[in-house]
Amino acid sequence: MAAFALIIGFLGIYFSSAFVRLEVFGSISVMILASLGLSILVSKILKGKDIRTRPVTKISFLVIIVVLVTVPMVYPERVNWSTHNEGIPISILNSGTRFDISTNDWPDAMLWLKENTPKDAVVAAWWDYGYWISTLSERKTLADNATILDWQIRKIGAMYMSTPDDAWKILNTNAETDMSAYYVTIPNDISQPTKHGGEEYTEQDNKFELFNAWIDRRNAGVCDSTEQLFGTCGALISDADIQAYGTPFDYWVSEVYHIPPVITGLDADYVIVNIAAEKLSQENVLDLYTMKQKGGDETKAFWFMKIADVPVLDYYQRDLQSYTDKFWDETFLGHLIPFTLVAYVDPNNTEIQSKTYLPGYLAIYVKDIKFPTNGDGPFELVYVSPSFERDQTGPLTGPLIYKINKDYNPNQ
Repeated sequence: MAAFALIIGFLGIYFSSAFVRLEVFGSISVMILASLGLSILVSKILKGKDIRTRPVTKISFLVIIVVLVTVPMVYPERVNWSTHNEGIPISILNSGTRFDISTNDWPDAMLWLKENTPKDAVVAAWWDYGYWISTLSERKTLADNATILDWQIRKIGAMYMSTPDDAWKILNTNAETDMSAYYVTIPNDISQPTKHGGEEYTEQDNKFELFNAWIDRRNAGVCDSTEQLFGTCGALISDADIQAYGTPFDYWVSEVYHIPPVITGLDADYVIVNIAAEKLSQENVLDLYTMKQKGGDETKAFWFMKIADVPVLDYYQRDLQSYTDKFWDETFLGHLIPFTLVAYVDPNNTEIQSKTYLPGYLAIYVKDIKFPTNGDGPFELVYVSPSFERDQTGPLTGPLIYKINKDYNPNQ
């Protein structure tokens, strides 16, 4: 039994330390080890012959154990762990938003993807939706909820914050081509998946630094583990092989260097944006909407910016609730979101309005599809969630699917 408990304990530690979302497996180990530990303690105290282990001590110990076991079961209603999420729909039914609604918008969209796109189609979307896309639509996605490839998530965030034309180039280019000129930002050290400070590098700077390190190892007659794995150790390359390329640098570029994946293309076929908005009263002449940071991609834009390392206040107003003209005019995400700002309104008196941002005012939007169906732009809207088209007031959630126009010419 002890050996079994130790094995389970080590497995729980391994899985929990490997990835934060696997901590649930650690709880299994904790339960088993805690049970064994409690059993040993109870046995020692109840069966102990030590004179200090009096009946009062034994009874007190049992009372403490009973209290600890009972406490989780007598919390006030809707406060303890077992009822905290009672009545809240699973995330796919409220589109992963903060609205307390339940719809089939995402399941329907995934069914449409499955039935209307090629089996080898690749879908670009934020990592939150990766498992839904891969399991329900059976299509490849660029990132999923495992978030193991942090550099890939950075690329997606930077792509969303790039201009529509630059985003089209990134999405339409394979993962072996340098696209650093088109991402809104790249990491300071592009040989690493995330930013680590220091001077900003260009790809050429990065090449020279890596090449110089390779030459130093060659001259010293040493190999690192990666070079040994891929057979690129300079110490094992003959002078004749290098001279065949003209210069050591030319040899290194052709045979050793690989473009850092954080600056390559994404090579996708479709793009998904998830929306969380709210339709206002039908008494208005036009259908009007608000976006109050309820958990769609318009809310996650904050994290797109942070991960892509762009200045948040260049794109958000000071209240971090509404967006600047730069967000709407210059970013791919701003063009994917199917709304356009019409006014800012005083929430206490809707008759008071402003065309420009004022602190405390509420941003009001109208529907505006920037990449319409059958359009000739870089992207084409091919699927709209049913909730987006309904007439009733209230929460509006769900994905919009855009097809990447492979025939688009950004130079025309």
